[in-house]
Amino acid sequence: MADDLISRPRPVYVLGAGFSKAIHENMPITDQLGRQIKERLPTGFDMSGIEAGGFEDWLTLRLSELPFLEGHVNKMRRAEAERVIAEIAGILDDHVAEASATSCPLWLQQLILLWHSERAIVITFNYDTLLEQAINLVRPVINGSPLATTVYADQIVFPAPPGPPAEYMIDTASHNSQSFQILKLHGSLNWYWAVGDPTGSTLVRMREKRVLGSVPLTIDYDFAGAKTLDRYLIPPVTAKDGYYNSYLSHALWRSASDSIRIAPRITLMGYSMPANDRVTVELINQSNATFEIVDLDPGSPEDPRTLAGRIARLGPVDSTTGGATAISDFVSKKLKSTASALSSATVVADSGREGDNVVLAVPSRRGVSFYCLYEDQDEAIQTYQIDPSLARGSSSPLNEIAYNQMPRAKQSVDLGDFFNRRKLRARLESSGPLVINASDGQLVAVSAVEMTVERWKMIRLCAAPLG
Repeated sequence: MADDLISRPRPVYVLGAGFSKAIHENMPITDQLGRQIKERLPTGFDMSGIEAGGFEDWLTLRLSELPFLEGHVNKMRRAEAERVIAEIAGILDDHVAEASATSCPLWLQQLILLWHSERAIVITFNYDTLLEQAINLVRPVINGSPLATTVYADQIVFPAPPGPPAEYMIDTASHNSQSFQILKLHGSLNWYWAVGDPTGSTLVRMREKRVLGSVPLTIDYDFAGAKTLDRYLIPPVTAKDGYYNSYLSHALWRSASDSIRIAPRITLMGYSMPANDRVTVELINQSNATFEIVDLDPGSPEDPRTLAGRIARLGPVDSTTGGATAISDFVSKKLKSTASALSSATVVADSGREGDNVVLAVPSRRGVSFYCLYEDQDEAIQTYQIDPSLARGSSSPLNEIAYNQMPRAKQSVDLGDFFNRRKLRARLESSGPLVINASDGQLVAVSAVEMTVERWKMIRLCAAPLG
């Protein structure tokens, strides 16, 4: 049976600076970034007036050709603006390095797996790579051949500039449609180009191999010299038209447009959609979706001066979540609703193969580890690890192989206590979300897909940590 998620319109999430700030509180929003640049640049560098109109207005004016100024003055002003834009990357590099040494928030790990389970489209205007580093930590599991495998951030961020020649096995993995997709519309700290390239032919990316709060996947050497180029960042200016000419920019924005046109739901997370961001407003205005707003201060849909009020002019606002913990609160609520809805998923409700075994697949050092599930005497759900490749040639069901491999001390359970599709559905319908006791804590199942290993057809669960 084909996975029914493939043909569904995919929900869209739009991320702004508030999202990165929720990951690490020191990540600056636009005006904070401007103030930090002013403090960092040499004494005598003229950034007067930045406090009056804000960083975006100041930078826009510096890049504009003012008709009352002589040509050489306008060129000097533009050069100064380009110097400031280059400093953006340096400041964010420092903040990202600081954040990379901290642990990944639980809500972010949960959100990545929720996005993975619904194959979401994630549109972000953030340059930093904190989200990518969190993906490298979580490593969502997908079906592969002959077994399941995991995906890394480099496979989820696309369209993107071409990467350097492969150095390691993970470099050869291609972009993957079985998970969610990230569209970085304003560029990324690990994207480089020769400034002023009218075609974008010089664009190249370094693969993000850092892991949030952990050691990098590998040591990444810049043999291609990408880091000798300038960062590809569309700056925070009011008029961005001159930065949208490259092939990559067109591909990114048209991909976003295609997704927004058919999205059933658009969730804004830490993105305030300022009125002067005309291109994005017009992009979102193409949708027929309902909106969710997750922001520090979303306001009311009835008040046009607030974020919710501005969004309400584009479409119905279904819900708002506000406050200092708005994003983590939203994720907690979404995790509960997604886990509760698992019983109605097509793969669970299908009665065609009631006896198909149920496995939990989680990333491990070897790639993916498989666990059969069973109920203990207290009706708690426990796991027992099994290697399907070691069971080749056996004529027994996977659950029976696991049961026979269990130490005698653990065989206070019956073979009937192991989960198949029928038992999974019955448990979900009677007890709600499927909470699983794993070796490193409790997990809750958020999605299920079919998978075949050797001759075994099974239900593979994706589960998020509960903390």
